[in-house]
Amino acid sequence: MTTPTWLDRHFTIPCTIYTRVEAGKDEYGNVSYAEGPPTDTTCYIQPASQEEIQDGRAEVGQYLVHLRASMVGLLDGFARIEVNGVSYEVAAPPAFYPSLTRSGVHHVEVSVQRGSADEE
Repeated sequence: MTTPTWLDRHFTIPCTIYTRVEAGKDEYGNVSYAEGPPTDTTCYIQPASQEEIQDGRAEVGQYLVHLRASMVGLLDGFARIEVNGVSYEVAAPPAFYPSLTRSGVHHVEVSVQRGSADEE
């Protein structure tokens, strides 16, 4: 699983991936989670959409984060990604794109979101 050189050179933004692992149960019997050890890498992020809600008091931004093929299996739909120190929640399971010319994965894309309420 290798990302081609032409795409790899675009992964220049520092990011850290935090997976979540089961940490036990809370007082109501619900599963609680903790963040696992962080993984530092580089990525490319692009905006997908923004939406204002509640009379303009909050904004929700959705973004697409592109990662190297080596990130396969590292994150799921419950992870958190920090890009340049800004925290984003993973909004869906990651997509793994196969290479058309070689066996294996070409790159990983994951949809993330951030709300203006998260900026505090």
